[in-house]
Amino acid sequence: MTFAGIVATRIAPKTLGRSPRGTIIVARLGMFTAFMVLAFAHTNVWVVTLAIFLFGTAYTTLLTASVSVIAIEAAHGKGAGTASVYVAIALSMTSIGTAIYSAIMSGYATPEGMPLPEAFTVGYLVAGSAAPASVVCGILIKHRKPITRIVAH
Repeated sequence: MTFAGIVATRIAPKTLGRSPRGTIIVARLGMFTAFMVLAFAHTNVWVVTLAIFLFGTAYTTLLTASVSVIAIEAAHGKGAGTASVYVAIALSMTSIGTAIYSAIMSGYATPEGMPLPEAFTVGYLVAGSAAPASVVCGILIKHRKPITRIVAH
């Protein structure tokens, strides 16, 4: 994930210079692809490693794009505070996602508490199911001009 984050910091500024909408849509589709690979094509450690790398790159690019759009669109002098609120909300949603995933793991567990293989498939399908809503949000973004400065998160 760390290496994926480093790669994303090289990708995000270049793609945001073209279109934040496109960056958000492509990043979310990358996350969707990673979740589907983890759900259905986890055949060996290299496939899983590449899927996790894709997820990390897409997630970091998506977060950077979202924070940059918010900071640019905020009232002059209020961008940092507005972006900080977004990061706080995103992190709280991550906690909700963790709780949902934990519930899935518990629901598909043996009496001894070990999760069954189906738990992982269901968990990644649930995580990937947010993709259509995210892609629609990316399409609905009105900000169409290229972003000239990137906000670090």
